[in-house]
Amino acid sequence: MLAVYASLLALATPLASLSYEMAIPIEKEDGTAANLAAVSLAIAFLIAGAVAFFSIGPVDLIPKLTKTPGLRPYLLFLPIAFAFTAVYQVLNSWALRTHAFARIARTRATQSIGSATVQLSVGAVTGSPWGLFAGDLVGRAGGTGVLFKHALRTWPSGSVSVDGVKYALRRYARFPLFASWAAVLTMAGTQLPVLMLSRYFGLEIAGWYALTSRVLGTPNSLVGQTLGQAFLARAARLGKQEHNLRELTEATTGWVFLAGLPLFTFITLEGPRLFATLFGPRWAVSGTYAQRLAPLAFIWFVASPISSLLNIREWQRATLAFSLAECAVTLLALYAGLWRHSPEFGITLLGIGMFVLTAINMELGFRAGYTSWMRLVKLMAPLFACAAFASTAVFLAIQSSTIGALTSRFLLFSALYFLLVWMCRLYPSASWKSCAA
Repeated sequence: MLAVYASLLALATPLASLSYEMAIPIEKEDGTAANLAAVSLAIAFLIAGAVAFFSIGPVDLIPKLTKTPGLRPYLLFLPIAFAFTAVYQVLNSWALRTHAFARIARTRATQSIGSATVQLSVGAVTGSPWGLFAGDLVGRAGGTGVLFKHALRTWPSGSVSVDGVKYALRRYARFPLFASWAAVLTMAGTQLPVLMLSRYFGLEIAGWYALTSRVLGTPNSLVGQTLGQAFLARAARLGKQEHNLRELTEATTGWVFLAGLPLFTFITLEGPRLFATLFGPRWAVSGTYAQRLAPLAFIWFVASPISSLLNIREWQRATLAFSLAECAVTLLALYAGLWRHSPEFGITLLGIGMFVLTAINMELGFRAGYTSWMRLVKLMAPLFACAAFASTAVFLAIQSSTIGALTSRFLLFSALYFLLVWMCRLYPSASWKSCAA
């Protein structure tokens, strides 16, 4: 039920400010950026009212559509969580504009720690699922006060006006017209699996998939998004400086690829044993799903930091086209699984289809950063050889499935991989730039 709840919230979140907050870091003038922030907050609270009506109103629309009648009492959290999420998005965009990266990182840590603490402690003390939903709310609210205080200190006085708001609405009209719906469709492609699996295969299957998605998404939420926000702030300053933007795009992609490869390789090789050992034998199915989706999670991890290039170059139509394709692939894959009466078949098709589609979208992002796949493939290909050699050596040496053996395998595998990268000088450096050139 928590997975269904989180999916519903994620589907509504991209419409929170109609994507006007995306323009705050890339706007040149502080006054216009302040007007964008004011508009974004006003829209967010209006839409929060609509979310409250549909979630706690007299019509049980959500429980009926999702076939989760037990979710009804927990929907009280939904409009509050939506409001906090929307406000955080706007304040986060303002913090990016003012380069408050340390504060953003602290709020991310506060959200993760706060959510986990409440969920585990309330669950341990009461055994009630209310702790799961309360913890989710705490995680979404965490850090909002810190960013609000920062916004007050850095806010340009007297900058918000009726004329300023009208100009901001006109100047960035493409964001609600294209970017907001693209974000909704992208989120739909991400969240539809949980909703469809719960509807057609039951909550247990949806729960297994949700745990897989949460584990595979953790590196991106903790590292990829944070790095992506720093990349956005720097890339927005470079604008259309072709040479500098190319170097930034290639170096960022190289470092993310280098860091993420050992983790997702290990999950691909050890999925069922890893999940069964960490979460218990009943969760081994989640590990099987993780094996099939790890390549997709890895390419998402690599693509996440540079995805903001499309907004910087204001290529919203391309973003919308990709989001439509993403939704179509997700629906086709899941309905194929329904046709075969096999969620595993649908999830496998989903992983393959989205991997190909994300690779195509990455090429578009590389073009926005004045580079291409071909320029980067020859730089990253040797890293696969290092990962293959390290995994083969370590897995032949240690074959037990205890938690100690799994930990040892991962640590030795990572150490050997990074040692090979260092010895062969494959890490991003001046050699990457000269090779690309």
